[in-house]
Amino acid sequence: MYAEPLCADTIRAQFSPAIACLPLTFDTVASTPSTNTYVAQRIKTGTSAAYVCAAEQQTAGRGRHGRRWVSPPRANLYFSLGWAWPAGPRHLAGLSLAVGVALVESLQTLGISGVGLKWPNDLLYQQKKLGGILLELAHDSAGCCYVIVGVGVNIALSAVGDDMIDQPWTSLQQISTLTIARNVLLGELLDRLIAVLQHFECNGFAPYQPRWQQLDVYSGQKITVRDGEHLVVGYHRGVDSRGALRLATAEGERCVFSGDVALTP
Repeated sequence: MYAEPLCADTIRAQFSPAIACLPLTFDTVASTPSTNTYVAQRIKTGTSAAYVCAAEQQTAGRGRHGRRWVSPPRANLYFSLGWAWPAGPRHLAGLSLAVGVALVESLQTLGISGVGLKWPNDLLYQQKKLGGILLELAHDSAGCCYVIVGVGVNIALSAVGDDMIDQPWTSLQQISTLTIARNVLLGELLDRLIAVLQHFECNGFAPYQPRWQQLDVYSGQKITVRDGEHLVVGYHRGVDSRGALRLATAEGERCVFSGDVALTP
């Protein structure tokens, strides 16, 4: 159903004219330890303002905090986009949330509904993980800063994931009867993602805040936020204009900038 090989030309054909004209180095590879690592290495040695790596398989795929991302061959989408980011880390607040909005809206454009967002970087469908986002920074040989946006989306993940994934998961094949070619899907995701990066550099997260909150799957619910050994329990009150999680606790409202979220029974 989704097993056609990745093809850079077919993926580029999905781009809008404004994105198609950008100088973009595009690599499709059969296998790599991690697409984020691949792009980081290209950034160190290359001269492009933007790099994409899409892989048929990752042998050491990573999520946040070094967690393993299960990446069997030709089953899903694994890709990373490296984008020149002169502002550096101080202007990254909320970017993973804006990326999440771009991904869900891309799926909606292709007819896939019901996908929501879990702060700060997960795509969920009926409380099951459909995809994830990993942001990292890298520098080229001249010291210029890049942000690397890594994305994984489950498309036709089989039962092999049951023994290897430590949380409920789902795939596009399970939630939709639509047949969407991987190259078409990746082209749509990249087109919208690049547009968001261009816009975010100048405008930050604030324009995406109301759209993110419409897609928030935990809005109003009691949650626990774990950041290392530190736990905070409270009611999810959305996010602020910086992308921080607003949490109503017994001591008053708190803004949380990092951590893992789980529903509290």
